[in-house]
Amino acid sequence: YYPMQPNELQSYVRFMNENLFDHIDIDQANVNIPDGTLPEEEVLAHCAAYEQKIVDLGGVDIQVLGIGRTGHIGFNEPGSGRESRTRMITLDKKTRQDAASDFFGEDYVPRRAITMGVGTILEARQVYMLAFGEGKAKVVAEAIEGPVTPIVAASFLQEHDNAVAVLDEAAADRLTRYQAPWLLGPLSSGPGGVFEWNDYWTRKAVIWLARKLNKPILKLTEEDYNEDGLQELLAKKGRAYDINLQ
Repeated sequence: YYPMQPNELQSYVRFMNENLFDHIDIDQANVNIPDGTLPEEEVLAHCAAYEQKIVDLGGVDIQVLGIGRTGHIGFNEPGSGRESRTRMITLDKKTRQDAASDFFGEDYVPRRAITMGVGTILEARQVYMLAFGEGKAKVVAEAIEGPVTPIVAASFLQEHDNAVAVLDEAAADRLTRYQAPWLLGPLSSGPGGVFEWNDYWTRKAVIWLARKLNKPILKLTEEDYNEDGLQELLAKKGRAYDINLQ
């Protein structure tokens, strides 16, 4: 955040020290967090120097990210370009609302922050994006399966050759793998045969198809199943009439 003293309760410097750096053998000279204490007129040069230091040290090997409700990675809010670099930004209202409890009220949340740019992040050799909880499910689906767009900065990670999303089931809930895994290929061919056409997946598929076609379940036909990626279900369970009655 900007401005922010490193020892303040909400400071990311303090957070990183308490949760990582204080527990490992690292020289503080090798800790590189943007300085939120600088006078505003010095921030631009500081950001340029930060970028240059990354280049001088050979680039970023591993980038670990969270994702905000706006789809931000780092503090790259909606509208951040793919080529954006380390800079001062204005925080989105949703981001400030999400941070309100940490600051004892939205009015006390800083309106600006210094962040690595999308372009800076994408130059890392390996990227991990972490998300946990149902509150992240919608934006995770947009970032991973939606179009690549500046409106969801995390969607640019789709273009990275070595990006991995680390999610719990709640955060992954809106992904096709959880909503309609049959669209990704035969269920029985998944890792370890995880997905099988048991009663749960059969009912989920039938309800999904009925909603998609806006038809009563009992009026779903073999043609409906075949045209919407459920041929395997028909092959395993028999006629549409029998499946509809389950």
